[in-house]
Amino acid sequence: MTTILPMEILVSVLESLELDLGTLFVCSLACRGLCKVAVPILYRQPFQLCQESSYFKLVSVYLPYLPEFDRQSPNIYELPLFDYPSYLQSVSGSKLQIAIDAYNKECEGMPNLQEVKPLRFLHMLLTNARQILHLGLEEWACMQRTSVFNELYVTSQSQRHLKSLEISVNGRSLLESFYTPTSLEARIAALIRAQKELEVFAFDGQLFRHESEIMDALLTQKNTLRELRIYCKYHERFDFVSWLKAVPMLRVFKLFATTPVNRELLKYLNQRRNELGTNFSFTVREAVSFPDLLAAMRFESNCQ
Repeated sequence: MTTILPMEILVSVLESLELDLGTLFVCSLACRGLCKVAVPILYRQPFQLCQESSYFKLVSVYLPYLPEFDRQSPNIYELPLFDYPSYLQSVSGSKLQIAIDAYNKECEGMPNLQEVKPLRFLHMLLTNARQILHLGLEEWACMQRTSVFNELYVTSQSQRHLKSLEISVNGRSLLESFYTPTSLEARIAALIRAQKELEVFAFDGQLFRHESEIMDALLTQKNTLRELRIYCKYHERFDFVSWLKAVPMLRVFKLFATTPVNRELLKYLNQRRNELGTNFSFTVREAVSFPDLLAAMRFESNCQ
C-alpha cells in the first residue's frame, strides 16, 4: 500500500486515525513504510488517549530516556527504535500523573523495578520533545523547589509553539514551595510572552490575580488568543472590559469567581455577544466559596 499511495495521502489517512490508537497501532505493525508514518502520530499525545491497562507499558517506553535509570535494569527494554519523546505534542500533567501512579503501583513489591518520579519524568519529556503544542500543568509540577518552570524558562526559546497552556495551582503546596505567588506568576508570564501564537489559556486557583503580570503577558498574544478560562477570586479593581477590548480575536470567555462580578463586565460581554453572534460565547459563574467554585468547574467540565 505504501508504494501505491503518495506519501502526502498516506500521512493524511493515518492522521485521521490519531484519536484511534488501536487502529493506528495495528497500522504501525503492517509494514515498515506504515510504521515510519504511524509511530510519530501514535506518540503525539499518548498519555491523553492511552487505556488504563496500557499505562505500565507506555511509561516503560520512555524509561531509557531518564538519566537516573540503569539501562541494565530488567524494566528497561532494549534501546528504542524511535525517538519517542521527540514526537510528543501534548502534555497533560493530570493524565501523566495517573499513568505514572499506575506504573509505580505495579512496581510495588518488585525490588528489581525502579519507581518513577513524576517531576523528573515530566522534565525528560519537555527536554526531549521537539514541539509541544498543548501543555497542562498541575500544582505538583508548578510548586516544587525543582519546578518545571525552571526547565520551561530555560528552554522557552525552543518551546515557542504552544497553542494552549493550562495551569492549575490552588495553593495547597505554597508553604513548601520555592515560589511566592508573584515569582510564580512571573514564570508563567515569561512562558506566555515566549510563545508565537498562543490560542488558549486557562488558570484555576486562589492564587491568580487579575492585575498580575499574566494578564499583561496575554496581551502579547492578542492577535491569536481565542479562548480564556479563569477560575479564581474576582477583583473589581482590574479593568476587565478594557482588557477584553484589547483582545479582538477572543471567542470564548469563561470566568468562575468566588466573589461578585462587576455588572459592567456582564454588560460588555452581552454587548460583544450581540455584535459577534454565535462567534462569541461567555460563561460567568459566581460561587459563595471556593469549594462551590470547584463544584461549578466540575459541572462545566461534565457539560462540555
